[in-house]
Amino acid sequence: MIAPGVTVFDELEEEYEVTEMIGNGSFGFVYKIIKKSDESIFALKTLPTNFQSQEAHLTFVNECKLAMNISHKNTIKYLFVHNGDKYPDLPPYLIMEYANQGTLLRCLDKQKAEGAFFNNDILKEFFSQLIEGMKHINNTLVHRDIKAEYMMAH
Repeated sequence: MIAPGVTVFDELEEEYEVTEMIGNGSFGFVYKIIKKSDESIFALKTLPTNFQSQEAHLTFVNECKLAMNISHKNTIKYLFVHNGDKYPDLPPYLIMEYANQGTLLRCLDKQKAEGAFFNNDILKEFFSQLIEGMKHINNTLVHRDIKAEYMMAH
């Protein structure tokens, strides 16, 4: 089970300590993790284990592996997909870049709470980043789950 205090590993058996849960979504929970060798910060997302079939599970893992090839300034970089095989005592998870500014939804909620509006230049920048990131992702795979709570602010 993934929880604060648990140690997880990447493909090269580097150790990461799970420090705190930072979010959850339809696919699982997201945790902040720290790489023990250099104290760099990453995010870990738990992956579902209740697929309808083995084929659905393989499709999902293959999509994650394809996503690891995506690298663009307006996307989150996936670093390691654990499908449950390499570390059998740990559930499936994904290690990815940590977006220290939080999600777009958090940014929108903050503005709303302050009663402030974004000016047109900031809105154009948000949309430009979203469009450029999605164009890059869609060169590799079709992204079918776009929500403000999943979009990371840069």
